Amino acid sequence: MGFENKHQTTTSIFSNVVDASTGVFAGDVTLGDDLIGLIESPVIVILEPEDRSYPIEQFAQYAYTIEESRHQTTAGSVIASITINGTVVEGLDNVTVSGAQETATATSANSVNLGDKVVLVVSGCSVSSDLQFGLRLKRTNTNT
Repeated sequence: MGFENKHQTTTSIFSNVVDASTGVFAGDVTLGDDLIGLIESPVIVILEPEDRSYPIEQFAQYAYTIEESRHQTTAGSVIASITINGTVVEGLDNVTVSGAQETATATSANSVNLGDKVVLVVSGCSVSSDLQFGLRLKRTNTNT
């Protein structure tokens, strides 16, 4: 059995994205309610961080809430903030990131909607290396 046949008979939450018979895009994805509440934890690793903005998500594909960050460096320290469309996420603003892993909790302005841009803003770099910045995200809607 070839890949095409296997793909056509496999049930997937993305089955309505591409028409299996033509391979043509069939429209927007509508995911089931079972994905609402899903927790995701992307991690951003910057080997040699500089004072600048690092896009995390250029265009959010679904709505979610940023709940917290976990962060550390292997040497030195930086100041980090998360923004959504240029607005600082309260609780994740001006977070000092250094050698010990720490957690910061988002308190407000932490809702991401379809199409939003999420950015990690780094400043105050002090001989830092291997910035590791993880986020805990919780889906709040399927694709709006």
